[in-house]
Amino acid sequence: MESQLMLDAYNVFSSSHFQRLLGVSIHPRYGGWFAFRAVLIFHDVSVPDLQRRQPVDVVCSDEQRKNLVRLFNFSWRDGRYRDIINVEERYSVRQQEYFNTLPAYRWQLIEKWRQEASSRTQLS
Repeated sequence: MESQLMLDAYNVFSSSHFQRLLGVSIHPRYGGWFAFRAVLIFHDVSVPDLQRRQPVDVVCSDEQRKNLVRLFNFSWRDGRYRDIINVEERYSVRQQEYFNTLPAYRWQLIEKWRQEASSRTQLS
C-alpha cells in the first residue's frame, strides 16, 4: 500500500512539476512560417540613437494567445501553431519535409531529392 501511495505521489508530482513554457513569435504576414536562424554580434558597433520598435500584436485575444502557447509547447510537430492567424505564405511541401526531418537524416533526404531530379532529367 505504501509503495502504491509513493508511486501515485510520484506520478502526480512528475506530471506537473517544472513544466516551463516557451514563448513563440508570430509574424504579421507569415504567422509561424518563419524562423530566427542566426544572430550577428558586432562588438565595437554602437548605435545610441537606435529606436526600439514595439512588435505588432497580431494575436488578438487572450484565448487565442493561450491556444498559441499551448499548441507551440505541446503540439509543435504538427505545425498548427503556425496558422494561428491568416498567413500570406507558408513553407513549401519540400521545406516542410526538410525541417520535419531530424538533422541527422537531412543529408539522406537531400541525396534522395538529388537522385529523383537526376532520374527526371534522364527520362526527359
